Amino acid sequence: MAANLMFFVTALIWGFSFVAQRQGADYLAPFAFNAFRYFMGAAVLVPVMLIFERHGTPWKDKRLLLASLAAGFVLYTASALQQAGVTLTGDAGKSGFITGLYTVLVPVLYAILFRVKATPNIWIGAFLATIGLYLISVTGGITSVSLGDVLLFVGAFFWAGHIIVVDRMGSSLTSLRFAFLQFVVAGVLSTVTALLFEPPILAENVRAAFVSLAYCAVLSTGVGYTLQI
Repeated sequence: MAANLMFFVTALIWGFSFVAQRQGADYLAPFAFNAFRYFMGAAVLVPVMLIFERHGTPWKDKRLLLASLAAGFVLYTASALQQAGVTLTGDAGKSGFITGLYTVLVPVLYAILFRVKATPNIWIGAFLATIGLYLISVTGGITSVSLGDVLLFVGAFFWAGHIIVVDRMGSSLTSLRFAFLQFVVAGVLSTVTALLFEPPILAENVRAAFVSLAYCAVLSTGVGYTLQI
């Protein structure tokens, strides 16, 4: 019951985050937005760890470091594709729906990669979700599919991959330290990419996007991903 409640709250938080990401995209390029988002999200967890997880998985534990690197890299890739897709489509509703296909992709990928049997309901759900994606995205024929739609769809596979990495590698680790380190990895990768390929970050743009960043950092990142783990 508690786990189901956590997933429900996480879904609500992530649903609203698409609106925040769309607004933040007006001021910050995708990698810059994610760099601030993940470093701020990691900072939010520091006092929480000091209170509730003083004796968690040792920081030098190889399993923790490997899982954090893997999860952080997948999270960096998935969120970059998502933020770029949100920026290009300019549609929070469509972005949320396409990204939400990862909920169907997780059991499908499990069935393919790990020979975990998928029930008929899963395949029916995958089929119906595909129809829904077509109806919400392809309003003017197949040529109307935008680059943003494609990036969001590819990103859904990485979001599914993130769920699988967390499940397979993080189940035996303490949650807060695992979440903190994956945010740091995603933040470092986003920062490097932003410095290499995006325009300089202006202070006034950061101030203008602060409310969106705060929501995505504190709730979507700090709370949402931690509850997910």
